[in-house]
Amino acid sequence: MRHTFVLTALLGLPLLLACAPDESSAAPPGQAEAGAESSDPAAASIEIARKVRDLVSALTPPPPTSNSAVQSAYIERRRETLKELKQGSEALGHAVRRELEDNPDHILDVRRGLLEVAAYTVPAEMESVLAELVTEYGEDLGLRTKACELLGETHPERAVAVLEPLIREPRPGVTLPPAEIMVQTYAEAAQDSGYDAIDPLTEIATNLFLDQAARLFAVRAVADYEGARAREAIRVVVIESSGNGYLRRMAAQELVNHAKIDATTKAQLCDILTDIADKETDANFLDFMLKMLDKHCS
Repeated sequence: MRHTFVLTALLGLPLLLACAPDESSAAPPGQAEAGAESSDPAAASIEIARKVRDLVSALTPPPPTSNSAVQSAYIERRRETLKELKQGSEALGHAVRRELEDNPDHILDVRRGLLEVAAYTVPAEMESVLAELVTEYGEDLGLRTKACELLGETHPERAVAVLEPLIREPRPGVTLPPAEIMVQTYAEAAQDSGYDAIDPLTEIATNLFLDQAARLFAVRAVADYEGARAREAIRVVVIESSGNGYLRRMAAQELVNHAKIDATTKAQLCDILTDIADKETDANFLDFMLKMLDKHCS
């Protein structure tokens, strides 16, 4: 009887082994369910729709009468949500773009955020959209300004091509994003793409008839370029008689900054500052120049 029992047990062993789970290939608890969700088109669609709703909610500001705690919570949630979803999938990007296009009545804060997420998640599709928003009249100027900034961030070469003619040739009566935003975006995009923008930037910096804020950004950008053209353009702004004392002071500071990257400017800095001070007739600006000389050339 004992031999019969042993024989029966041995015969049943292969069947037990075949039925036992393979621990080496078994998924951790919950992993199989998660994988099934990610591969289920319906579940994925529901998840994307939820993220779009969350994005719209996070972008919607609280009432102006809200206390500082509520305002701070909104700002933090908006920042974190944008940071996360800008790294989202193309499927999310398509959904966000549809939300933007199908709901033009969203407030500007929401539309700007939707545009930002779409620009980063489906950049190839959004390149032409952003470029058209910058140049075409009709859309909210706040959204067009955001498009200008995003074009520079995501497609710097295209931004240079679009913005250069707009900032070099003022177009009276044509509604465009603020000149200073276009100049700043252009300068940064030129740096990012390796484009030599010294000529357009020096033209803007030294043109008395252009927007003063745009000229300020141009002067700052020019100071990042080595060479005589940059040095001379900044010097011209310092000595000009436009009456814009703030611009002149900033140009003088940028001349000092330029000396940090340009050996010739560094060698000539004190002579240039002294020559400007010797010819200055404005008492307030002369006092400013004398303080600069004392600080950098004493």
